[in-house]
Amino acid sequence: MNTRGLLFSLLVVLAFAPAGWSASSNDARNTVVAEIATNRGPSSVTLVRKGDGFVGPRGEYYPSFPSKKTLEAVYGGGSGSSSPKPTATPKSTPKPVSGEITVKAFEGGVRLLRDGKFYREIRTVRPDVRGWKLVRSNSEIVIKSGIGREPGIVELFNVSSGERLGRVKSTDVKDGKPAWAKNFAE
Repeated sequence: MNTRGLLFSLLVVLAFAPAGWSASSNDARNTVVAEIATNRGPSSVTLVRKGDGFVGPRGEYYPSFPSKKTLEAVYGGGSGSSSPKPTATPKSTPKPVSGEITVKAFEGGVRLLRDGKFYREIRTVRPDVRGWKLVRSNSEIVIKSGIGREPGIVELFNVSSGERLGRVKSTDVKDGKPAWAKNFAE
């Protein structure tokens, strides 16, 4: 691409990006950079377009442009909070869901149907859903997602609320622990 074409692509991305966003010159059509505040001072977060959404540096998937507040929460900024740490143990005890639960995977998550009707959509941190399993009398769902050839992330969700109860890298599942993720170890 010549300089004029690259400059035009850069201007097009900037024209459609929210305030506070800039485009990277290495691939202006697919990359957006956000300047955020972190606990260590200003920082940049580079997002790469994937389908209709964006993938962050840690492989998390956003179905649309994430807000600065969202990125600051994930990357340790704003309110002085640190980066969220993966959790390995459930936060609450889910209640079983009545009816037949069907799971339909899509890029960035799963849709749950109860007795054939839409019940809930659950978003994963990575866009490619590699596997899932309903557990504990259909009260929880374990989902493994990834991006490219990188190791996957295994997440545990409450089916009735959609709350994430746990998250662990598939390579960190050792000796069957945490138990809910043992079938998704790499």
